[in-house]
Amino acid sequence: MKDKMKEHYHLDRDSLEKLMKIRPRSALEVLLVVKGIKPGDFIRKYKDGWRDIFEILKKIKALSLIERPEMVLYYNPEFVGMELIEKLQAIKNFNPKKDIIVDPKDFEDYTEILGKFFGYPDCCIKSYLRNNTITRYKPGTEHLWCSDDCQESKEIQKKVFNLVQDEIPQIKDLTEEFGNLP
Repeated sequence: MKDKMKEHYHLDRDSLEKLMKIRPRSALEVLLVVKGIKPGDFIRKYKDGWRDIFEILKKIKALSLIERPEMVLYYNPEFVGMELIEKLQAIKNFNPKKDIIVDPKDFEDYTEILGKFFGYPDCCIKSYLRNNTITRYKPGTEHLWCSDDCQESKEIQKKVFNLVQDEIPQIKDLTEEFGNLP
């Protein structure tokens, strides 16, 4: 049983290296989803190399995919419940250049759905919805922190740094790619 779990969360070195050549940020994001540090993410179809990334994603056993006209959403079903996926699929108005366009009355629901899908802490999602003037992005995370001392965000940051050290240390030089990784 343990070997099956290990295989399930494995991203083979060849696929990881291919992703690094196509788009280093995507390599990190896919690895975060495969390892369960981040429940899900997406690739935009207008970005260079998206077809190659999509082909690699289709081969990773740990991931499920939702193809939309403008993007491909991918997620680890071990960490994303079907209720969230159904809500995510109900969002009709994704825009590849502006992430999402919604009716203002739906903004709160959509923001919460997307925040959960991307693995942002609930406290940060709620803080964003309350005032939209949160602290800044921090190294190793993609979300706006609710405070400089957010423990959940610090835990995500620690997991990302450890993963980079263990799996893809060459990405540390790509400071602009992922929240200024050290």
